[in-house]
Amino acid sequence: MTSDRRPAATERRTLLADAAIGVLADAGMRGLTHRAVDAAAGFPAGTTSAYYRTRSALLTALVRRLVERDQAELRAAGERLGEPRSAAELAHATAALVAARLTGEGRRRSLARFACAVESVRDPELRDILVARENPARDAVRRFLAALRVEDPEGRTLTLLRCVDGLVFDRVVRGGDVSVEEVEGLVAAALRPAGPGVVDTQQPHASREQNPMDSNAFVYTTYIRTTPEELWQALTDPAWTRRYWGVAFETTWAAGSPMVWDEGGRKTAHPDQVVLRADPGRLLSYTWHTFTPEWAEAVGIDDEVYTRLARERRSKATFAIEPAGDMVKLTLIHDELEPDGTVRSLVGEGWPALLSSLKSLLETGEELPDPPR
Repeated sequence: MTSDRRPAATERRTLLADAAIGVLADAGMRGLTHRAVDAAAGFPAGTTSAYYRTRSALLTALVRRLVERDQAELRAAGERLGEPRSAAELAHATAALVAARLTGEGRRRSLARFACAVESVRDPELRDILVARENPARDAVRRFLAALRVEDPEGRTLTLLRCVDGLVFDRVVRGGDVSVEEVEGLVAAALRPAGPGVVDTQQPHASREQNPMDSNAFVYTTYIRTTPEELWQALTDPAWTRRYWGVAFETTWAAGSPMVWDEGGRKTAHPDQVVLRADPGRLLSYTWHTFTPEWAEAVGIDDEVYTRLARERRSKATFAIEPAGDMVKLTLIHDELEPDGTVRSLVGEGWPALLSSLKSLLETGEELPDPPR
């Protein structure tokens, strides 16, 4: 016995909307007719008109179905992504979604989506349907940016996703693929600080000023006779940082990657110790280390001071590197400090000595002796 089941009305509406998406992708807005949808769906002539009397009704159904399928795709992408552990992981997952939207059925849906976006300029109802919606993928991006303490994670998330859509549109029009490196660039831009707020002290030697964007920030500027590349290496390479700082950083130096602070074999690790931005030879930013009892004992911090340190919020350090003739201008911004806090007091004493030792090492090959405590 053979089955001659005909699709129910709801199922038939869905089939017609899917067929309409295909017609729009293949023939454009002018080619989107009831007759063309009947043929694409394999239904008798007049079927589409029976369910969608006007072209406007057909187009509205098409857009609703398109959004439904896009949301399903984004839900699946968000579930696969989970909680990204690094900027590279987020970039690769996003690149995979982009690739899916540029090949096969995904590309046809992209063509239909962009055609509907243009049409919505003149149709408020379509525009309301197409408005960006919450979904697990968007949530994962926002949580990732928020965890890295990026300013305005919601706004940055929307900007990042719009830029990704722009890449898809560009390749749909011009052809070609989107590389992972292109997506990594967009993710890096989303992680970029709004601006270090550095004050140019206009002094030829080391000086310090308050950051106008953060009145509690500690800012220290010095000029070093070196190159941006050598200074970057001195800030990141354990062979250098051990000499003038006594610290080695275990990290990939990719934005979003975790950092372990190794001080003579005593390691401090925490999920919130991360690289915020890393532009070699230009700018480096990361969150400050966790204050642990072991650290306090090793550096001679008493219990009372340690208790105050542990209560304060996590701060961050940013190094801005700029060429200055045959020298390099290095500006250290240590911000997100508690007003009149203990961390602010300690970094205010520690950074000038540490950066002076860095300057000496780069210019003479010898770091300075530790200052008396």
